[in-house]
Amino acid sequence: MKACSIGRGGYNPGMTLGYNGKLYILAFDHRGSFQKKMFGIEGDPSPEETEQIADAKHLIFEGLLKATEVLVRYNPDGDQGMNERQTERLKRLADWLHEHDRKFLFELLVPAEDAQLEQVGGDSDRYDAELRPELMRRAIVELQDNGVEADIWKIEGIDTQEDCERISETCRRDGRDGVICVVLGRGANDDKVAHWLRQGAPVEGYAGFAIGRTIWWDALKGFLDGSIEREDAAGQIAEKYLHFVQVYREAAREHAAA
Repeated sequence: MKACSIGRGGYNPGMTLGYNGKLYILAFDHRGSFQKKMFGIEGDPSPEETEQIADAKHLIFEGLLKATEVLVRYNPDGDQGMNERQTERLKRLADWLHEHDRKFLFELLVPAEDAQLEQVGGDSDRYDAELRPELMRRAIVELQDNGVEADIWKIEGIDTQEDCERISETCRRDGRDGVICVVLGRGANDDKVAHWLRQGAPVEGYAGFAIGRTIWWDALKGFLDGSIEREDAAGQIAEKYLHFVQVYREAAREHAAA
């Protein structure tokens, strides 16, 4: 999930890039950080620990399945009878991936360097608001100019709609009209992630999110320490996932109606 199409000999306007649709990604592709912070495992896990990790990730998937069942029955936008349409969308995505036979997402992370933090008095929130958006935009240009052509950019949460627009325009520059962005959750708290979704959702070129720890961390921790039953933990994951789907869709719908 952190790769992209690289080395196509440079972009040209005849090249097909992008994805036509919405993507609400429940991310659980975490590796080292997952085993260290969730399980306290240093180094390579034992076979037993590997089984534990796999089971924990399966629980997250169970939560996604529960959420999918709800989405099939009810569309938060108000339409009924989603089953056939959603199934068709999933088939189209699977066919598209098979046809192109390539990895197509690029996760753009731009952590603060010491000198950059000094510019904002060591305030990470100011770095996020004042410096990170332009640094991300420059990074995208440099990557594109060096043959890195992503169909979907996973973009760290941005505090203003205006900065989201600049990022989207950069991702789509010079004829890359089909390229889309999704909002990355960064493990932030619910309110912060919801704010980022509301900034991105109205922007042309933004088409969903990729959220992981914010959705499943607490439920999974509770299951592992025995305070939450497995079924309840999966239900909590589904509920939080659906909450963020609703936040994104409502923000996009309100903008369209304005």
